[in-house]
Amino acid sequence: MKKASEECHTSEDESIKAEEDAAEWKWKYDIAVRETKAALEKVANVQERTNKETQLREDALREEFSSHLVVKEDEIKEKNKRIEYAEHCLTTLNLELKAADSKMQSYGTEISSLKLEIKVLVEKLENANAKAQSYDKEARILEQEKIHLEQKYQSEFERFTEVQERCNGSEKECKKATELADRARADAVSAQKEKNEFQKLEIERLAQIERAQRLVESLYSDWDLLPPKTIKDSEAKKLEDWDDEEDGEWTAPTISNPEYKGPWKPKKIKNPNYQGKWKAPIVDNLDYG
Repeated sequence: MKKASEECHTSEDESIKAEEDAAEWKWKYDIAVRETKAALEKVANVQERTNKETQLREDALREEFSSHLVVKEDEIKEKNKRIEYAEHCLTTLNLELKAADSKMQSYGTEISSLKLEIKVLVEKLENANAKAQSYDKEARILEQEKIHLEQKYQSEFERFTEVQERCNGSEKECKKATELADRARADAVSAQKEKNEFQKLEIERLAQIERAQRLVESLYSDWDLLPPKTIKDSEAKKLEDWDDEEDGEWTAPTISNPEYKGPWKPKKIKNPNYQGKWKAPIVDNLDYG
């Protein structure tokens, strides 16, 4: 019985240990499962990131490749255009070379004709030089004859120059005389005009003076504000034996007024139109020798 109980106890202990071990292993299993899930999630995230990065890299590479392709295509087009332009230039140059060859041939013919003309001109030049030498000899002979004639007629030439100088002097004097006469005439005309103007001014001034005198006379006769020449004597008294019926009405005698300063005269001012005494202008005397 003891053995059975001990075995039961041991079996219970073992079962308890087994349960504990099972619980521990279950706990470890759960932890392992969680870790594996987390690891799988991390792997999935990493895979997703790598996929995105690879996709982005592929897109960037494609864009870069496409841009490079576009640039290269543009360069190829530009080079094709340059090649076409070069071919066009070559064709034009070939045509120009052909035209230049034809011109060279025509120039060769012209040069040959010009050489012939030059030969003819050289011959003409030699003939002209010969004629020029003969003309030079004739000119020297004529120069010697001229010198001889100048020496022969030099005195007559001198007389002729003197006469010509005298004629020129007389012409100048005549011109001066005519100019003086014209000036004298102009001065006489201007003097006559000035004289007529002064006469008109004198007539106008006389008329103005007469008008002023008339005005002064009228003012002197009609002037009531001027002090009288005589006034009544305020200190005089009527005589005691004066009879108004027999002697008439008594009036005070008059005495000289001390405020009276003579007849009224207008003030004199300077005439702005007065230019001094008239003087006849002086001109040159044509008879003065």
